[in-house]
Amino acid sequence: MSDITLEEVLLTGRQADSEGVTVIISRQACEEASSELASLRSQLAAALAKVEEAERDAERYRWLRVDSPGSRVVAEQMEDLVETDLDAAIDAAMTAKEGAK
Repeated sequence: MSDITLEEVLLTGRQADSEGVTVIISRQACEEASSELASLRSQLAAALAKVEEAERDAERYRWLRVDSPGSRVVAEQMEDLVETDLDAAIDAAMTAKEGAK
């Protein structure tokens, strides 16, 4: 297989149909398809970043649920905290626990 990307193939303006016959595709159609691929890849990257953040949150709350000393530390700090501060408090307690090992 060649190392050519799908975008590069599209931008050549030539494709093979189902019977192997080379066809020429309009530059506009190729550019639109290439642009759509780039947009979809960008959306996928953003969605994957959200998944990673959710996984970090899940690990935080799993740790909080399982680690009772950490739970007490965070519970003491929870008064009047907004969600981001709560995440930071959990992260700090997790780091402190890891450092104590």
